[in-house]
Amino acid sequence: MDDAPAKARREPAAPDSRPDPSAARAAGATVALDRYVIHPDRSLAAFEAPAAHGFAADDTKGARGSLIALVSPSRAPVRVDILPSLRSTDCPFLMRPYRWGVVDWPAAGQCRFAIIYGQPGEERLVPSLEGPYPALSESVLVERVIRPVLSALSDLAARGIPHRALRPDNLYVGFTENRQVVLGDAAIAPAGSTNPVMFETIENGMTHPMGRGPGTIGDDLYALGATLLCLAMGRYPAQGVEDRALLYTKIEKGSYAALAGSARLPSGLREAVRGLLADDPKQRWTLQDLALWLDGRRLSPLQPTIPKRAQRPYLCAGREHIACRPLALTMAEDWSAAAKALTEADLEGWVRKSVGDQVRANAVTEAISWAARPSVAAGQSGESALLARMCTALDPAGPLRYKSLSAVVQGLGPLLFDLMRDPNGAQPFVQLIASELPAHWIGTRYGDGLEARALVGTVDRLRAYLKNHAPGFGIERCPSQLNPSLPCLSGLVESRYVMTPEDLLRELESMASSGRTDAFPVDRHVAAFVAARFGRGTDDHFALMGDRSDKAKAALGALRALAVLQWTVGGAQLPALTAWMGRLSGPIIDAYHSKALRERFREQLGSVARSGSLSELLNLVDDVQLRARDEQAYRDAVRQVAMIDAETDRLSGRSGHRKQQAEAIGSKLAAGLAMAIAAGAAGIVGMMTFL
Repeated sequence: MDDAPAKARREPAAPDSRPDPSAARAAGATVALDRYVIHPDRSLAAFEAPAAHGFAADDTKGARGSLIALVSPSRAPVRVDILPSLRSTDCPFLMRPYRWGVVDWPAAGQCRFAIIYGQPGEERLVPSLEGPYPALSESVLVERVIRPVLSALSDLAARGIPHRALRPDNLYVGFTENRQVVLGDAAIAPAGSTNPVMFETIENGMTHPMGRGPGTIGDDLYALGATLLCLAMGRYPAQGVEDRALLYTKIEKGSYAALAGSARLPSGLREAVRGLLADDPKQRWTLQDLALWLDGRRLSPLQPTIPKRAQRPYLCAGREHIACRPLALTMAEDWSAAAKALTEADLEGWVRKSVGDQVRANAVTEAISWAARPSVAAGQSGESALLARMCTALDPAGPLRYKSLSAVVQGLGPLLFDLMRDPNGAQPFVQLIASELPAHWIGTRYGDGLEARALVGTVDRLRAYLKNHAPGFGIERCPSQLNPSLPCLSGLVESRYVMTPEDLLRELESMASSGRTDAFPVDRHVAAFVAARFGRGTDDHFALMGDRSDKAKAALGALRALAVLQWTVGGAQLPALTAWMGRLSGPIIDAYHSKALRERFREQLGSVARSGSLSELLNLVDDVQLRARDEQAYRDAVRQVAMIDAETDRLSGRSGHRKQQAEAIGSKLAAGLAMAIAAGAAGIVGMMTFL
């Protein structure tokens, strides 16, 4: 298993981009975001985040002081959907965003996403997870940490928003007199992606950090329990422990025992931490339970949820397993070893007889029967499909696993973005969506309620996109459709962080103005982005681009789609882009038969380009009625030429017949005349002889 904290804190490689002329701007220059300015030369180490850099910021109107800016160096999906709710909150224990959006970042020669926050405090409560820090007493934890965090989580719960980035180094010492903590940023990275495994439930810990999904407040309460444990101990108990080993220990002993170890916590605090770290979501403390505990009510002590143990171990990947869940974890980590184990040992018999879990045993039997179906063996990688079903049978509460993938369906969007950084990384995703595995996992995890049907609908749409190979669909459509805040992934605009159709048109206009017109302006990623963000009336146009060898259809499809886009979103005129599309419209014009029309179109291209209206250009080169008349005139001309040719051939045929007749008559006359002459000659000879 890969190191989850390393993955969570890994920043996607910054895309290669063309140098921006403004990169030479003098040091100390600011970056504007509406009324706010960011100071790239004034970094704030105290507010650095795993997925973003912190910088000083100011309000040009002077209405807000003590601001910071978090700037993401990658194009990973941002939780833009929760920012409006966070901005409207009055909770003093939550970082409040005032503005967010894309900014031009000259030093990198590209655009980046930034969030302007009110400064949450003077410093972090814990500078770093790695280093030791002073342990906090129970009373300090109650007043300075638990009460404000409970207030913050309650406010988020009322808005239907889990935080999903709760950990000691994301808590700030507030400006209040009693120095209560303020929860740090929750939006600059996908939910749960920046949390180490220690602060995630067992299920989330087994999941790729980018595929954990939005999660729940219950996940935040678990993270709070782990955070309190760290603060009470004055250290990070998982320091130096590999994620794989930590997960096995959590499963075998329970999270509290695995994380607390032999540490002696105050009895009152121990009760709260144990309740928050309960591995069974039904037993884990709720917000109400925590509030009751703060009010002095003591709840029934919880016993750790220990999985059923087998009478004899099951060997897989060189490791002996005495429970189903750790076996599923091992199988997911080593696909080939798992396949070998299935051929060498009777898994169904082990689960049924040794573990004594009839429900899981029946699920294993069903998985074997399902994988034996001809349609499964023929249509999928049968062995991989079987192993995926086995993982779900052994660990129904775990993530959806397939080959190298491990995610919940709700987290497939950020995970796919991460996978597509590798040119071949999305292949397992394509195979997974084409299979029946997601629907089976959804049914196992969520039953057949509204949430389950909605998730199945999402997977069905992804499958339809992947089956359609036309531009605007395929694998390129999936990340944009799954991640509403994801910028366009096209290499044409990779440095500009294009988030909306309006952004796309502006960037294409900028490219045309600067002469960057070597490439075709609409590639598969651009088409997929427009279809996902806009959609209306563009699919059929992009379909014309399927055969790029037909330059006329490709240019017409791109022009129609961009014209619809410009007409719908409105905004400024696009003279450079219109001129660019005009040059690409040559094959469209050449498709007209009339030479006069072609010459007229080329004469008018300049004035239409200056108008900046793609619709006018489209009306010029793709006038449906004019094209129909041109086609009709062409057909009429073809018929007239055919008639003339036929008449010429007929007349040519009649002239040849008369010549033959003349030659025949001449031959007969010549023959008769020759006979007459011969007879006359013979008579003359006879008379001369007589005389």
